[in-house]
Formats: sequence, C-alpha cells, structure tokens
Amino acid sequence: MDSTICQRWSDDTGYTVTAAPGGSTCTWTAGPLTCTISGLTNGTSYTFTVTATNATGTGTASTTSNAVTPNPASFNVTLNIATGQSPLGATATITGSDLLPGSTVTVTADGSFSLSVTIPTSTPSGAHMLTATGTAADGSAATGSISFAVAAVTVPATGTGALLLAVILMLVAGLVLLLAARRKARRIVQH
Repeated sequence: MDSTICQRWSDDTGYTVTAAPGGSTCTWTAGPLTCTISGLTNGTSYTFTVTATNATGTGTASTTSNAVTPNPASFNVTLNIATGQSPLGATATITGSDLLPGSTVTVTADGSFSLSVTIPTSTPSGAHMLTATGTAADGSAATGSISFAVAAVTVPATGTGALLLAVILMLVAGLVLLLAARRKARRIVQH
C-alpha cells in the first residue's frame, strides 16, 4: 500500500504543496490547515515546496523541505512452539511499526508496539489464524497474521479404560459359557 504525506501551516490564504519527484499536489483553501498528498510510493524519498495564493495571485515557491521517505506500516507475528508441541497455551508475540496512536494496541510515540497474546487452551482442533490489524500513519489498514493448527487428541485403547473393557468382555464371555454348560448339563440329566 502506498503512503501519504500530510503538510501543515498556519496562514489563512490558499496554499498548494507540490511533491518531488512526481509533481503530485494538494491544495488548501479552507478548513483545518492541512493538505494530504496521496499516491506516494513507499521507500521513495520526497521533498516538498509550497506556494501561497491570495487575491493578487500565486507567489514563488518556498525553499525545498527536508527529504522524507514514506514507509508502510509493518507487523511481525511470531508464535514460538517446539516441534511436535501443541500451540495451546503458547504465547504469540506481535510487533510492528508505523501505526497511528490510538490503534487497538498501545502504540509508542515512534509508532511502534509489541504485544503478547496467549493461545487459549480451549481453542478447538483444526486450522486457525492469528491476525493483528491496525491503522497505518497514512490512514490505511495494516495487517499481519500467522497460521497455526491444533491437532485432534485421540485417546489410545490402553491403560485403565482398556483394562476395564477387557475385564467386562471376559465376564460376559464367561457368563455365556456358564449358561451354555448348564443348558447342556440339563439335557444330559433329562435323558
């Protein structure tokens, strides 16, 4: 996503701000003393000049501003889990920069943040995505995410449960054999 630059001044006449390179402009004529130039390319260095307009016309351009380089907001999402371990209860760390203060995370004065999130142990099995969103300094949405999976837990047929089942099956089998033997013994006695 490309970024924007916001220029502010304090006089009450009309102004035009011009970006170099590219020649993109914005014009202020009323309202809050701000002007936003959209469509700037992240990573490109820009300088700006300002011209004032009043009843007598447009004046000469100001001296060139210091160079600024817009950068996109960034998110880094890490989830540290040992190989073969469940992500349940693990802590994910989300870090980023170039967000506006007031985003849903606490953003420091330089626009950066760090946030830890614990994956709930009640997360159901299957594929999941941890997504962080915020508002970049240019007003655009910024997003970072990481996928993780929770494996279904299967209980093997061992231990106390399996032993109990085996005992019940043996008792049923013994009862069936006992009833069959008694029935056979009655037939012999009757003959």
